[in-house]
This record gives sequence, structure tokens and C-alpha cells, in this order.
Amino acid sequence: MDDRSNGLTAWQWSLYPDGHRDRTNLVLHLLTVPLFMSGTIAIVVAPFVSPWLWLGGPVGMLLAIVLQGRGHKREVTQPVAFRGPLDVVARL
Repeated sequence: MDDRSNGLTAWQWSLYPDGHRDRTNLVLHLLTVPLFMSGTIAIVVAPFVSPWLWLGGPVGMLLAIVLQGRGHKREVTQPVAFRGPLDVVARL
């Protein structure tokens, strides 16, 4: 289940259908993916727009991760455990 010989993206797509069957989890993803992306963009533009974005960006990203984690707990098939900190960054 942790064979990534075809690459990270192919591995993630192979696991996607079994790990995203619960409708509540799908709705949470629908709402939190834009939140995570907005947080990422906020961090990048903060130096040019407002230093407050530098604080709000990570908060939005963390909130999205927490909510998605709760959604994944509703799934029958749980996500594969992270290998370590670099794996967390690569998979997010």
C-alpha cells in the first residue's frame, strides 16, 4: 500500500477512490482545499500586501489540514501514515 515506485502523484491517485467515499469528507475537502490554497497564496503575497497575511495564511492552512484530518477519520479506509516530516510536505 506504500509502493511509490511509479511516483508520488500516481500513488496518491491510486489510493484516492478508497479514501474518499464518505460524502461529509468530500464536502469538507470541497470547502477546505480553497482555504488551504488561499492560505498558501496569502503567505506568498504578504510581503507585498500586508504582514497580517503572513499570520493569517498559516492559520488558514492549518485549519484546512485539521478539518480534512477529521473528515478522513470518517472513512473506512484510513490514509497511509506519513514517513516523516518531508513526506508530510511532499504529500500536502
